[in-house]
Amino acid sequence: MEHLIKELILSYFSETVENMESVPFGLTNYSQVLTVNNKKYVARIYDRHSKNLEKLKFEIELTTFLEQLHLSFKLPGFLIAKTGDRFVQLSNGQFGSVMRFIEGEVPDLLRISDIKEYGKTVGQISVALKRFKSNSCIQEIKFHKIYNLHPLSNESSVTRFLDQPPFEIESNQLSILADLLKDIRRNESIIDELPKQQVT
Repeated sequence: MEHLIKELILSYFSETVENMESVPFGLTNYSQVLTVNNKKYVARIYDRHSKNLEKLKFEIELTTFLEQLHLSFKLPGFLIAKTGDRFVQLSNGQFGSVMRFIEGEVPDLLRISDIKEYGKTVGQISVALKRFKSNSCIQEIKFHKIYNLHPLSNESSVTRFLDQPPFEIESNQLSILADLLKDIRRNESIIDELPKQQVT
């Protein structure tokens, strides 16, 4: 994978990479945090099973649309490669991109100020998405069907992840994930029966 990351970096930068560190989470894409000219970026190589060209173009289209709205929060916008596109196809056929890194920390949803900020952000995104129009035809992803999200996602792999996480997760966070999984399993059929909402 190291040679692909180098190939991806050269597709975007002529300058020397000052620092590169692995992202300790994320199980589908391969990502590295780069420092170039004292600025941080995320270089990402997409998993073949979860990101095809149509999905990637849709993600770029949506992110670019949100960037143009000048919302009150930062977006990890896609950089333009030397080819003029916001992504590249690597020598092995996989797609890659580089985006701006946003400094910050995960909201603490036990802190009132973080909850309010989180709610404000969700509200702004919801309002913005009502204005988003796309000609892309992306198949609906049912995130509550966790075993259909990825070919490697099945009951035993999810259970193994919760029993032995591949990276450090605080015990209270792990407990929340386990409870959410139970809720998803219990409510899966109920969610399927909810009326569909279409955003126009």
